[in-house]
Amino acid sequence: MRFNVLLTMLILGLMGCVTNSVSSQDPTQLGTRQIEVRTLEVSQNTAYNAAMQAFFSLGYSINHTDKSSGIITGSRTTGTQEAKDSQKTKSILGFVPYVGMATLLMPNKEPTAHQVTMFLQPVSPNRTQIRFKMQANGEAVWDSIAIDQLWVTTQREAMLESGITAKAPVKNKK
Repeated sequence: MRFNVLLTMLILGLMGCVTNSVSSQDPTQLGTRQIEVRTLEVSQNTAYNAAMQAFFSLGYSINHTDKSSGIITGSRTTGTQEAKDSQKTKSILGFVPYVGMATLLMPNKEPTAHQVTMFLQPVSPNRTQIRFKMQANGEAVWDSIAIDQLWVTTQREAMLESGITAKAPVKNKK
């Protein structure tokens, strides 16, 4: 009997050790700036169009834009399928004797609503600074992986938007 109680306490104790991979801890101000602020070597207009394309490419819905102030806000929801699968598993296991009680201990998986705001500010005629801010379910988060994805996609879209500038054609000497 004592063994069962100790085993149950150990299992419950270990279940409380689960953590989230996205940090909600406030990094230092310098660390935050390094994650959030990037610079593109294009005009603000080109950077703005590239940022809009990057949002669409990564599956975000545009919620708000203001081109004159350089603000774009997009959102997307992740984990919807995992939440549905988790609920199905809990429902199926609920019918199994003794195991059904364990489903009460399983954590509920909920979809996560991500919101990203980009602030585009011209530094010079051909240079634009972009600042990223993120939220997950209304809480400020610092997800460097998601920011890097947006950044790389924005760079690629800026390259496509600006096009390849061709030099004057070389004339053949005859």
